[in-house]
Amino acid sequence: MVNKFISFLFLLFLIIQISCTKREAEQPILSSGKIITSFTLSKTDNPFLSSDITGTITQDSVIVTLPYGTPLNNLIPTIIIEGKTISPANKTAQNFTNTVQYIVTAEDNSTKTYRVYVTAEQNSATLFINSANGRPTGVGQVYALDPNNGTLKWKYTPSSSSFVSSIDFENGILYTGISNKITAIDTVTKNIKWQYTTGGSLYSTPEVINGTVYMNCDDRFMYAIDAVTGNLKWKYQQDFFSSGGNYSSPTVVNDVVYFGSLNGYIYAVNAITGSLKWKTFNTYAPGSGIQSSPTVVNGTVYIGDGSLNLLSLNADNGNINWAYSTYGGSFSSPTVVNNTVYVGSSSGVLYALNAATGVRLWSYGTSVQIDASPIVSDGVVYVGHSRSNGSNFYAIDAITGSLKWSYYNTDIFFSSPVIYNNVAYLGSYNTVVAINTANGTLKWKFNAVDPFEEFLASPCIVEKQGNIYVPGISGKKN
Repeated sequence: MVNKFISFLFLLFLIIQISCTKREAEQPILSSGKIITSFTLSKTDNPFLSSDITGTITQDSVIVTLPYGTPLNNLIPTIIIEGKTISPANKTAQNFTNTVQYIVTAEDNSTKTYRVYVTAEQNSATLFINSANGRPTGVGQVYALDPNNGTLKWKYTPSSSSFVSSIDFENGILYTGISNKITAIDTVTKNIKWQYTTGGSLYSTPEVINGTVYMNCDDRFMYAIDAVTGNLKWKYQQDFFSSGGNYSSPTVVNDVVYFGSLNGYIYAVNAITGSLKWKTFNTYAPGSGIQSSPTVVNGTVYIGDGSLNLLSLNADNGNINWAYSTYGGSFSSPTVVNNTVYVGSSSGVLYALNAATGVRLWSYGTSVQIDASPIVSDGVVYVGHSRSNGSNFYAIDAITGSLKWSYYNTDIFFSSPVIYNNVAYLGSYNTVVAINTANGTLKWKFNAVDPFEEFLASPCIVEKQGNIYVPGISGKKN
């Protein structure tokens, strides 16, 4: 009987042991994994990004590099982990101006800390601008400035002469006019690549399209020069006029070169052959030369004359659609955005006209001559006026014509602005200024080397990616 009892106890012990062993075997093993496997800033969650940006993950850090100018204070990351939780949580907006720590917790409650470093690329853009010189024997210069702070990167000084012409840029080559020479300057070597000598002074801004440099000249010729070699492709002779300021710059659209002339004609010339397509005489002001440069939009040419009018012409045949009297003439070149033409006048008034009909939508009076061309960017018109004892640079609502802000400067604004990364850049007599477009405050000012230098030309900004920003329909040209 005793043996049976002992056997029963032994059997019970075995059953209990087996049961405990089974429970121990069923107990889950908690993972110690605690890593970030992916860290992405998506365009969906961060709409100011042009594409998704994925960070580089190291042993205990994440490094993310964003395009220049990206704000860092409100970014939403998408984070994938191996672990139980992460803090701060996935898809939670963070200020990455400074380093942010993320803690990954494993299933076994162990933790690992990651430091996330988010930076924006440094901008390596360059602002190019020419200067003239007011002294009879003075020499102008080409300045290359840092648009972030206005510091001088380098400058080119010719042996003689001033720069009145503005700049165009293509494939690392800067194109401009020096006295009577159409000039190509290599921005890498800082040396002249080639020069083509014309028969007169160059006031026009060059237009570089499809390997050809187009430039109007005071010798009554429109030139087409090979952008690589500097050889003449063709030149078109305008009708007779007295020399002294053939300022109208060419605009090239669909293989046609459009430009105005001191003789009162507007020309359309085949960009490949140099043959005349049409020419139209300005019957509204027969004695007035045209110094404004044309804007060509949707099959229409818009250009101002030196007398009283802004003209609209059919781009195919040169027929005048309408003329609007600006009461003082227009040396300012028109800008066309959203079926609205914006143009300044010698009477000091900025006009906004219906592009199809020429009907005035609004006008803003400054009481001082506007020679510069207005630029429209993000619904705002930017333009400066010309007064020797102090001038203003204006930001005006493009729809209503109401003033948003103005910036006062002791010198004239003859230069047209370039709007780039929420800053307006332009020349003002002896200085180049950068003005914040949000509030009209000065960001920086650069003073020319020689106090007699004058920044009459407009700036050109070139990014390292190859984007080119020049005064145009919206301040930008890609």
